[in-house]
Amino acid sequence: MKKQSEHKLYKELKREVIHKEWLLKNLPKSKQVRNNQKRILQLLTKIKCECKTFN
Repeated sequence: MKKQSEHKLYKELKREVIHKEWLLKNLPKSKQVRNNQKRILQLLTKIKCECKTFN
């Protein structure tokens, strides 16, 4: 599987953070909020790992 570019990962992370704000406002304590938080953590981890390999 091809690696995602760093720019694409940041773009997806930004979208997830904006979505998180909406979820917290409209669906607090829901499964969607927990899944969103997991996805944000996964993206952050992926960005950190891929940045280390390039340096």
